[in-house]
Amino acid sequence: MIDFDYGFYHIERVLRIVRSDAAALNDMDITSDGFWRSFAAIIWALPAMFFSWVVEARDLIMEGVQLTMVRIVIFSAIIELVLWFLPIFVLALILKPLGFAHRFSHLIIVRNWLTVPIVYAYIVIILLGLTFGTIAPLVLLAFIFLLVVVGIQIRVTRIALECDMVVAAALVVGEFMILIAIMFYLQSALGISPSP
Repeated sequence: MIDFDYGFYHIERVLRIVRSDAAALNDMDITSDGFWRSFAAIIWALPAMFFSWVVEARDLIMEGVQLTMVRIVIFSAIIELVLWFLPIFVLALILKPLGFAHRFSHLIIVRNWLTVPIVYAYIVIILLGLTFGTIAPLVLLAFIFLLVVVGIQIRVTRIALECDMVVAAALVVGEFMILIAIMFYLQSALGISPSP
């Protein structure tokens, strides 16, 4: 069962962190229980993610992908879960030698809850695309949105780890580039890339 009060409380704190209010992190549940409860963010984000998967499936079918919409949605969900959980395991390994192991829970909790407002904000771009079609201004808007998300991730990573901006930027940009490569690979392996 979703605890709406708990979820809204943490999303509001994360949005304060996005605005550089580092004190908001102290108001979050950073216990071991809070760590596991933060994965409820997946359930919170699921309606928006499901909508994006369906729209993507429709577009891929129109572009010639020879799969049913149901299969594309399932494969998209698998990719989404891989891209959500893989960085957690990688961060668990690399933060210790970097001296930030004690801040691991802080980072994951903040990242998990941050995903919720990000995926719902992205829905706005999808809705604009459905309304006006795929046009250059929307592609540009999506690119700008991506840059903003990267900037936000750098900011919250710096606050969550209590590190300098260079370290946060290196972690976020490095992760982003690797995840993009993994996403394209999985899409190709699962057959949900548009035909050339």
